[in-house]
Amino acid sequence: MTPKSVHFSSRHLTTVRTFKRTGKPAALLSLTASDTETESEVLERFPFPCSATPTYALHSDPIPCPGSVRPVVVESLRLTNLTLQGTLLVKNVAYAKDVSVRFTLDDWRTTSEVAARYTASLSSLPLATSSVFTGEVSAGSSWDRFTFSIKLEDYSSSLAARTLYFAARYAAAGGEWWDNNMGHDYRVQFQHSESCVFSHPLF
Repeated sequence: MTPKSVHFSSRHLTTVRTFKRTGKPAALLSLTASDTETESEVLERFPFPCSATPTYALHSDPIPCPGSVRPVVVESLRLTNLTLQGTLLVKNVAYAKDVSVRFTLDDWRTTSEVAARYTASLSSLPLATSSVFTGEVSAGSSWDRFTFSIKLEDYSSSLAARTLYFAARYAAAGGEWWDNNMGHDYRVQFQHSESCVFSHPLF
């Protein structure tokens, strides 16, 4: 870039004063503490709007204790950053497995389905789960744990007014099994709360 210079005609200048490169204007050197502003004082005089970020807490029916062996069981459920996450336990009846969760947010008028992802193999059911089973479960039974995620960002503004119902589906070796809360479907509700985040422009 070519440097540019500006020249003023000396005939129109009343006074010419030169400054050192490191010098400061006298008006700044004479400022007192009362003449300065802190960032907090500026924010107090210019209260920028509060940006409300919606957050939710999960409320669901208790996961029931199974009374007999089912090849698929909902193990846990939690809500993290507008994503409903859960774990499923499925009996290892075949290597190839199709595990999914079917859900609705409008009382089954429309449905969606998300695939569950394999995470671990278990030589037996976790103690808390196996203690409530009756029937064919033995210490040598092989089970797999799957996880699923249901993203809820698209419903963030109205989630508190909705109820999510879901059921777990497991298909393998020509068979199909469901865990639908013993015919009642799992029900999840969301309690809305707001966290206030102050924002202000960069300039």
